[in-house]
Amino acid sequence: MVVTIEIGGILERKLRRLAEMGLYASVAEAVREAVRSMLQSMDLRSLALDLYVHRGSTLHYAAEFADETFRGFIDYLLERGVTPSIGAVVAEDYAPPTGEVLVVDALTAYTLYSTGLADLMAHLSSEGYVFEAPSAIESQLHLLDAWRIRRGFRPVNGLALTDIKVPEEEPRDLLATPLEAAVLSYAAREGAVLLSDDYRLRVRAREMGVEARSSLSLISMYVRSVGEPPDSLPEIVMSARAIPLLIPRSALEAWGVE
Repeated sequence: MVVTIEIGGILERKLRRLAEMGLYASVAEAVREAVRSMLQSMDLRSLALDLYVHRGSTLHYAAEFADETFRGFIDYLLERGVTPSIGAVVAEDYAPPTGEVLVVDALTAYTLYSTGLADLMAHLSSEGYVFEAPSAIESQLHLLDAWRIRRGFRPVNGLALTDIKVPEEEPRDLLATPLEAAVLSYAAREGAVLLSDDYRLRVRAREMGVEARSSLSLISMYVRSVGEPPDSLPEIVMSARAIPLLIPRSALEAWGVE
């Protein structure tokens, strides 16, 4: 997105002098450097906390604003006494979906790869489910796979990259990233299920008539397919809680977890 600003008077003259002196290639470069310096002087994490807690942004949006990774921003929220609204909140969040094509956003790719939930995708893919992710997060997936391999886990199978066009501008009616808006639009257009661990994004999806689930629904899908929970369920639950993903007691009871 290109922003046009008007600068006049003494401020404009000083900027032009700086460019003429060779300190900057142009007035535009001087302005960009001034903006960078301004942002560096701000406590972006604290502002991102306000976006998330008081203004209802998605976690991805707030983390991106703070220049933080998902892990880094989640840790910051926990340090400030805020439990992120990610994971399952209501029964619909962890129920098996009615559709067979599920599209994953960036946050959910992170939660899947960081837990044993990713290991369930290979089986579910063999049962006819299709898991898609935007090609825009391909580099993120490579890093997550490398992280898993270094810790002795297998690379993730069953997640296909799909060319989903990501707009440059943020959605005007939702504090979400352009990538999240693109995934949401794709799910609505293709009739796919949105697989997102961000409760706020799921709420918006359902307002649009899009079926939405948490990554924890993969456990319910596996139980429905096999007839019993996976042997690794205790480890999956433990790793999910470590993120931390919200897991309702009703879900644990449904899966047979004490």
